[in-house]
Amino acid sequence: TKFSWKLASCAKMGNAYRHLDTGTQRFGEMVRIKVGGSRTSDPTKWTMNEIEQSVIMGLMKMTGFRPEILRTFFKNWENLPLEACFPSTLDELDILTCKLRQIQQLSTRPTLFHGKFQTQGFRWIDYFDEFTPALLTLVVTEVMSAKTWGAAVLALQKFPGVGSYSAAQSLCDIFMGVWRQKRGLFNKHDDVVASMSDETGIGPGPIHSLKKIFPTIGNKENALKILRESIGSAFEEEGLDFPYLKDKNGQLQQMSCVDLEHSLCYFHRYLVSKQNMGEEGIDILHNHFNEPLFKQKVPLPSIKQLELHKKHSVSAWCEKRYLKYSGNELGRIDRRPKKHDDTALL
Repeated sequence: TKFSWKLASCAKMGNAYRHLDTGTQRFGEMVRIKVGGSRTSDPTKWTMNEIEQSVIMGLMKMTGFRPEILRTFFKNWENLPLEACFPSTLDELDILTCKLRQIQQLSTRPTLFHGKFQTQGFRWIDYFDEFTPALLTLVVTEVMSAKTWGAAVLALQKFPGVGSYSAAQSLCDIFMGVWRQKRGLFNKHDDVVASMSDETGIGPGPIHSLKKIFPTIGNKENALKILRESIGSAFEEEGLDFPYLKDKNGQLQQMSCVDLEHSLCYFHRYLVSKQNMGEEGIDILHNHFNEPLFKQKVPLPSIKQLELHKKHSVSAWCEKRYLKYSGNELGRIDRRPKKHDDTALL
């Protein structure tokens, strides 16, 4: 529909290939800085202790803790980039646990978690108590010796408080962000990479997307495989020249189930944004980004940001964005829905 194209033109989506996700790449840099000492640290040369630290950081990112709060608990983190301020050792988890116990007793508490995360809250106190050196070594050893992606995801779920989605996303951040898909994390590297075509830890957002695409297919794994097998022919039928990456042999690199899970996650965010803002809210957003000065000053937001807004909050959000990036108040823009020639959007 015309409103689908309007919304899509006003937002940045995720990369179709999971390893190209900028958040994953950025987090990989942060882990290499904190664990290895620099962005260019080579994880293929890390010790077992350093690999264990990277796994802890990967899991901690998915807990929803706000790094700006965590930084205040550790004086030696003052010079770290904010995104690197996650515990990476069991000693740091012990310190965090003590801080959480103290905060739990306060009548007025700091906001520990990001609002967009479904967090475990203070249950992490009990969970962290079970993060022992023996369990850490056991889990990381099982991850490294896994023969499939699914087996590695299951291994991470042996940590208390870590479910299938958190485990899968942590593994993506570790393997694709920290290791940049290089050999060294998995002893059976080729087997694990091959298995990613069919295996992934699928989260609630992608499941909702699959139900929209395949309303009559009950098994989500089967639905995801059907999508993977049919997406190439669907592109051809629609006349879409998809910019496939090429492998080392020059062959087109088809998207795996892990890649598609990532795309389905963003598709779900798009669907939520479309529902929350409605036609009126989408029109308001589109009208703002059609104003030359606004478009020049304000970068396109991620669809992650747009899904948080209802139609009544879009105008105020646009004004705040303009003020943030231009330093000036936003001049008058007609925010009422307009009649456009939408043929250019089709």
